[in-house]
Amino acid sequence: MSQTKIQSLADIVNNPLSDKEIRERTRKIYDLIRSQPPFMGKGNFECISAMELKALFELYDQHFFHGLLGMIFPNQVEFEVSSRMTKASFMITYIPAWEDYKLVVSKTLLLQTFKDVQRNVEVAGIVCHNRLEVVMHIMEFMMIFLVQTALSAQPQNLSDPEYRSRAKSVFGHINEHTNLVTQKERAFKIFNLQVWDIASFNFKDQVLQGEITRINQRATVMVKDPEGEYHDDQGNWYTEYNMPLEDLTPLKQ
Repeated sequence: MSQTKIQSLADIVNNPLSDKEIRERTRKIYDLIRSQPPFMGKGNFECISAMELKALFELYDQHFFHGLLGMIFPNQVEFEVSSRMTKASFMITYIPAWEDYKLVVSKTLLLQTFKDVQRNVEVAGIVCHNRLEVVMHIMEFMMIFLVQTALSAQPQNLSDPEYRSRAKSVFGHINEHTNLVTQKERAFKIFNLQVWDIASFNFKDQVLQGEITRINQRATVMVKDPEGEYHDDQGNWYTEYNMPLEDLTPLKQ
């Protein structure tokens, strides 16, 4: 890493912006990214890819850090949108072998937030009004992660006090938490379903019922079946079904 560039970065982050300046710069980024596909004027977009995350990173780097992060970490920052992540809204990883840094954002949690569950959504203690604002504040986590890594010469932990202090001074973060809408929350609030509930569903012209044992993107329902592949301690056999939430009818006991 160039020591000159690192010193320039340190000079920027050690002279924090006012709350007004932070709002003005993030609004500028919001307007610029919203003028591009797939956003195109929409705060609640229906799709997003690694390409859009990269574009957002570059805008943040330009407007907050004069492009220094891209120069300090050339071709080392990657992005991914994951459909497999159903609990964590994002993940930052460091791969020592390649000296690569990656931000992975949960597509599942992102796209079901601001969908059918109505409540306040916060990222870093900041209230978000749409998915684009969510993604922007998640990107800020990545920016501070790289800033701290550059200044300390080693990857940082988001829960470290120094990280939290830097995130507050640069972006006005209050904490390092997110509260996007989970599938378990949707199951309960929209479909009145929880793990261990009994539910019925139609399958190949049959009405079956069983116990919900897991809720991720779909619900796992265990239905008693003498020819099933799974059994419990009481000697009961079950067949496993993975069903969309909307296909289940709760049978409250």
